[in-house]
Amino acid sequence: PERRPFAPVPYFWSDQYGIKLQAYGLTAGADRTETTVLDRAARSAVALYGRDGSATGILAAGLPPRQVRALRAVVATPLPWEEARARARAVLAPA
Repeated sequence: PERRPFAPVPYFWSDQYGIKLQAYGLTAGADRTETTVLDRAARSAVALYGRDGSATGILAAGLPPRQVRALRAVVATPLPWEEARARARAVLAPA
């Protein structure tokens, strides 16, 4: 297999009023944001951040760990905005 240099994805998390917030990638400096409310009662939502036509970061609120890890992959490598948006929607689609 081809070796690639380690490229960390910026990450932070916080627990606020019983809701876990987790962010991957870069959210600052975005010129485009799309927020999707998944379940108002459960207070879960996702925001996709982008700049110059590429997705740069994602912020998840109240999502299960498996979905958050899958969303990390959406911003771990630069993707065009529409492709990242489609991948994020696929991760969030009900099973």
